Amino acid sequence: VDPPADARVPGWELTWHDEFDGDRLDLTKWTPRGNSSGIHSGLDERAPHGGAQQWYDPRECVVSGGKLAMRTRRTRPNASPDDFFFHEPGTVRTSEAEYPFVSCWVDTSGSFSQTYGRVEVRARFPDQSCPGIRPR
Repeated sequence: VDPPADARVPGWELTWHDEFDGDRLDLTKWTPRGNSSGIHSGLDERAPHGGAQQWYDPRECVVSGGKLAMRTRRTRPNASPDDFFFHEPGTVRTSEAEYPFVSCWVDTSGSFSQTYGRVEVRARFPDQSCPGIRPR
């Protein structure tokens, strides 16, 4: 599928794109990650996601209507932060119930990388007052 004509910029060569025109991720472009396959951040060998307070589940990555929805949800909406292992470095967690949030993680590792160039993304973020939203 070619990108829309208005996505082409004179003087630039398009090297990669995804218009999310199907009903699921294009696995030739994207790698959905789950907790067991996350990339080690180098911050702590025992925390494969750098101590993130979320469980990554590929089912939270939903393609529909030309968009990728990277959903995040609370595992227990009324829980206190003290109900989780926030203050125990190196704690090994093995299930979604042990994290305050479940979310989506996708990357292009193994299918695309680029050192220099221009990156253009069309995205909508929740209210910036929401904890954990990036970028700030």
